[in-house]
Amino acid sequence: MLEVVDSSDLTGADWAEINKLKRAYAVGELSFRAAVARLAQVDPVRYLTVMYALDPAGTQDFVRDGMAANEVGDDAVRAMIARLS
Repeated sequence: MLEVVDSSDLTGADWAEINKLKRAYAVGELSFRAAVARLAQVDPVRYLTVMYALDPAGTQDFVRDGMAANEVGDDAVRAMIARLS
């Protein structure tokens, strides 16, 4: 069963995507994988939000691995956050 682990800060649109993923999961692995891939392609920010709600530790590892692979350090992240603030 696909369960939400961390529901903090989820919006109605996030819940709608989670429900779509739950329906796809009930159909089978291929359907679920396709739904996840579609979400990642269409809305990468919501993808990360939803994946974090389902698997916080796994999502953190995914982001850290991506940052490391692209040589993005903590200072670069802080600078990006400062620009967005």
